[in-house]
Amino acid sequence: MNITMICNYAGIRMLKEAFVLHNLGYQINLIFGGPIFGPLTSNDAAACKWFKSVHYFTNKDQLATLISTVETDFYHVYAEPYGLTAFIKYLKPEAKILLECQDSGYWKTEGTFEDEDKDVELSDVIVAVSEACKKELETRTDKEIIIIPSACPQKWFTKWEESQPGICNQGGHTVPSDPLPWRDYTEIYETLSKKTQVYAYSPQFTGGVNLITDHYKSLNVKMANIEYKKLIKIMASHTWNLVGNYKKFKDKMWTFMLPNKFYDAVAAGIPSVVIGCPEVAKIVNKYKIGIECDNPDELFDRWDENKVAKENLLSVRDELSMDNQIQPLVDIYERGII
Repeated sequence: MNITMICNYAGIRMLKEAFVLHNLGYQINLIFGGPIFGPLTSNDAAACKWFKSVHYFTNKDQLATLISTVETDFYHVYAEPYGLTAFIKYLKPEAKILLECQDSGYWKTEGTFEDEDKDVELSDVIVAVSEACKKELETRTDKEIIIIPSACPQKWFTKWEESQPGICNQGGHTVPSDPLPWRDYTEIYETLSKKTQVYAYSPQFTGGVNLITDHYKSLNVKMANIEYKKLIKIMASHTWNLVGNYKKFKDKMWTFMLPNKFYDAVAAGIPSVVIGCPEVAKIVNKYKIGIECDNPDELFDRWDENKVAKENLLSVRDELSMDNQIQPLVDIYERGII
């Protein structure tokens, strides 16, 4: 079976799957564009060895050449942005495509999204990241849909003692004027910072004059932009991990999310406090590996529940690893896309 993973940006979700599949013995080609892996993902050279071949493109002509020359039985396509599936089908109408819908315009705002609709229509099998995502996709397509959460491989797990008490959050951050409101943590950080230290890790935090960095610095947030391997170890030193947002930012997107940041905390061995993110709350409540709160003040009332939640997490987290979540994808690989 010759498989090609193809994406505009080789993000951490793709690398989590590739790492486990590589260790299972699969040989996978990678075709990718955009920044090389990125500051919050992995050391470039270390990640490249997981693939049979690695190909980089900077424009559509280069991408077209790679699609024409790299032999494959089917394509494992990562969105967003959308458009890759349609491009492959234009060049190879008989191509078989597994499309990962880890993000969607329909989960963020109102409207129609033609590129996404076309890619969903042209794909053969769809991968969703949560049950809520799958249910929404089922209103738009009758294609086969499997669920693969953004879990971490067991070999990435770590366990450190708490040395920097407080709460951490990682991933995209924006300022109040940005059109991505679910990533604006201003209000919740202001509340949390009154009683504990907030630690935030994001690729948006850079040196020099930077609107986002300056904004969160003014909130007394300790910030860093670090590579992924170090990120999990640093997360392990904190008391709690934050998943979700508060008040007006409990918006549409969070009802679908089962984000990397939750599974990264699982890998770090720290419990999560969940605010307004029901897909994560289901798991946290089932395994008692964190707490679901309505607001930040409730977290402080329950702060010491961290100890029991951490013990529970360390005892069950193998079950929540990518190694134990990958089987539906392996089944697709084994049978081929029909």
